[in-house]
Amino acid sequence: MKINFPYFALILGVLFLASCESKKDKSLADSLAADSLKASQKIDIPDFKKSYEGSINNKYQITMTLTKTGNVLSGSYAYATIGTPIKVAGTIDESGSIILNEYSESDKLLGTFNGTYRPEGISGNWNRANSDKLLPFLLTEKAAAISDVNASCMETEFENEEGHGTKKTCLFNNFKTVSTGYANDRNGKMYWIYEIFQNKNGKYVKVQNSSMFNLDQKELLKLINERIKRDYTVYSTEAETRDCFSDFGSLPVYKMNELGIDFNDDEITFHIEFNLPEACDAVGGTTVTYKISDIIKYLN
Repeated sequence: MKINFPYFALILGVLFLASCESKKDKSLADSLAADSLKASQKIDIPDFKKSYEGSINNKYQITMTLTKTGNVLSGSYAYATIGTPIKVAGTIDESGSIILNEYSESDKLLGTFNGTYRPEGISGNWNRANSDKLLPFLLTEKAAAISDVNASCMETEFENEEGHGTKKTCLFNNFKTVSTGYANDRNGKMYWIYEIFQNKNGKYVKVQNSSMFNLDQKELLKLINERIKRDYTVYSTEAETRDCFSDFGSLPVYKMNELGIDFNDDEITFHIEFNLPEACDAVGGTTVTYKISDIIKYLN
């Protein structure tokens, strides 16, 4: 049989072009399907400020406070056994993928959380800086409960070699505040000492005030100082008390660890002493009180 080579070549060419078009159509279809799947995986994530609790490697218990503004994440987290807040910052995309870096106080990179956000929580892997070892982490949103907005307090009277007075002990989450008031029999005033303890591995250990609050405590501290300044302005200008402030100088901006802190049921109170002469004890300082529920976003 004699083969017509030009005709045969033409047939092969047509078949080749048809095959290419088929592959092209399939490639386009696959691409469109992938784009459709990617679009379907996008989730509407409104800006938020949430508190989480969970663990790294199902071993190290942590809490985290996270704020989303646009695609930017910021906040802090702390290990339950240590309590010191660690700064975190990163990004989140439309599919819920997050990259969250943790930093030291000097902004040195310490580690990274890579994970996925869902309304019920965040999960993924954590690794230390300069390490390829991945440890799984899981965080679930911390639900506000009665114990989160109320403190349990008890008062007792005492008398010892140091004097006599009142001791008030309050429990709030894994913290304990102890306020000890010593009575001054000469002027009838109580002088208070404020201490904060944190439950670490079943034992209460004395910590600084700042350990009770997350990194957003700077916002809270600003509000507290504004209230202190307001009271100071009144005391230092009223006729009955202004002489007490004649040698006071300028009002400092107080730090969290310079305040006295205690609870009363559903309230938290910040105390500051102006250290005025004894004759001015009646206006020796001031207090700033909030409902715990109103500042819960600042608490660890």
